[in-house]
Amino acid sequence: MSYEKLDKGCSPTNPKENASLISLLTFSWLNDLLKRGSQRALENDDLPPLLEEDDIRALTNNLEREWSRNCKAAINTKPWIRTVILWRALWNLVPASEKVLVLTLASTHIVLRILQPLFLIALLAELMKESSGDTRWICLSASGVCLSTWLIAISTCHCDYRSSMIGMRVRSALLGVIYKKVVKRWMLC
Repeated sequence: MSYEKLDKGCSPTNPKENASLISLLTFSWLNDLLKRGSQRALENDDLPPLLEEDDIRALTNNLEREWSRNCKAAINTKPWIRTVILWRALWNLVPASEKVLVLTLASTHIVLRILQPLFLIALLAELMKESSGDTRWICLSASGVCLSTWLIAISTCHCDYRSSMIGMRVRSALLGVIYKKVVKRWMLC
């Protein structure tokens, strides 16, 4: 029920664990894997081990523990309330730091999308002046356009990546719970 690296000769750590901030921002911690994949078809031995937070066994146990903790208070409730309790357990499965990070990245993207045209308007206004002796505003506006474009790309990629990772973790935890319940019911028959 858990993924383990098959080839013990390669690095036993995930490259993301030791990646620098710049490497995390630019996803360059994946470069070795991408290089290998461009040279030949990837095999199971090429994949790094999963991070601890992606382990299906731990995710399943955390979801079960959270779900049962919430269900104890609502034993004799209507079925729709039990569904709400499962949703609450899934919400609590995601760490608050991940939720805040995704919200911050999405907000940053929105704010930068609003600011980018303003920088562009300022740049065009300065360039259209007949006698523009002060290049400071031109450089500042051009820098704003470039920086906002770069930050929009980074925030979009990371928001998508983090959201997808949250979705995969929730999916893995749900599949683990379903699998355990099916196996338990099958053993009782």
